[in-house]
Amino acid sequence: MAMGALDKDMKNMGTTVVMAIWRKGPELFIAGVGDSRAYLVRKGKIQQLTTDHSLAQALVEARTISPAEAKDHRFRNVLWKYLGSKEVGEGPEVSVVPIGHGDKFLLCSTASRAWSRTINWRPTSPSRPMLRPAPTASASWPSTRARATTSRAS
Repeated sequence: MAMGALDKDMKNMGTTVVMAIWRKGPELFIAGVGDSRAYLVRKGKIQQLTTDHSLAQALVEARTISPAEAKDHRFRNVLWKYLGSKEVGEGPEVSVVPIGHGDKFLLCSTASRAWSRTINWRPTSPSRPMLRPAPTASASWPSTRARATTSRAS
């Protein structure tokens, strides 16, 4: 925002974000701004947990267009709320999601980079739930160590 105040070419510059916070309990806190998304995969079904802050989604909520029309709408990637916008001052919507055994959460940015973690939660078990990375869909994604090494070299 400071750069946008100094350089007119950077005015309205911003980013999107989605986050999940787990406090070692039976629930997960999910928040997002922009069109980065969080999904829950439970028992073979996928559910979107966050709402896009695009103009097309606003038209869907106003019942001006259908969800099917929003997928190809010319404003589907035009955001009204993102990090760096005045509207984000209202804060992100935060959802509390109960965690079930075997639930998977998928966090997706608009750059299509996504990480998923499986949470094995047993409320009756005294041991901690286990978080482990889910296998990636593409073998071409570098590991965290490889990315860190690459970014240090450049």
